[in-house]
Amino acid sequence: MTTKKKIILLVILLVLVSLVAVISQTYAKYRTTTTGTASATIARWNIKVNDNTIKNNTTLTENIKVTFPGNEYMAPNVVAPTAEGYFDIVIDATEVDVSFDYTIQITENENVKDFIVSGYSIGTNGTKQQVNGAITNTIAYDAANKEQTIRVYLTWVDSDPDQTMDNAEDTQVTIDLENINLNVSLSFVQKA
Repeated sequence: MTTKKKIILLVILLVLVSLVAVISQTYAKYRTTTTGTASATIARWNIKVNDNTIKNNTTLTENIKVTFPGNEYMAPNVVAPTAEGYFDIVIDATEVDVSFDYTIQITENENVKDFIVSGYSIGTNGTKQQVNGAITNTIAYDAANKEQTIRVYLTWVDSDPDQTMDNAEDTQVTIDLENINLNVSLSFVQKA
């Protein structure tokens, strides 16, 4: 073979290799492998009652303060027949990302049967409503105000037809007892 033929054959071979390379790049299958992670934000559930988080506390005894404003015949912050008072429960849901229902159950005192829960209101200036068993409400995750104050009203009924204690029993209980206790139970359930 002559050199000229060898050069032509070499050029043809180079052109073919170049052509194969260009064609293979054009019609190549792309293959790439990559990895990643899927992430989601977990909803917060940090309800506070009277400035204390519920996730670490099972009792709130020292955080519920009963106020008896008194009147012209009775000193403030004492309990006696006809006394009227209240306590506030402030539920703060600013660090909660889900809607939930709350239930407040109040067990009246067994020793002073005429000391009753006479009503409640949502907000300190809200309309007083009757308590029919438990106090229930919902706080939505997207509520404009995620802090609710529930004011619970207490009364020592003395002249009501529903009273169960007479004057002698009223007098005796004030001698026997130093404090009147009410059990307040709160429960919170996420809405599904």
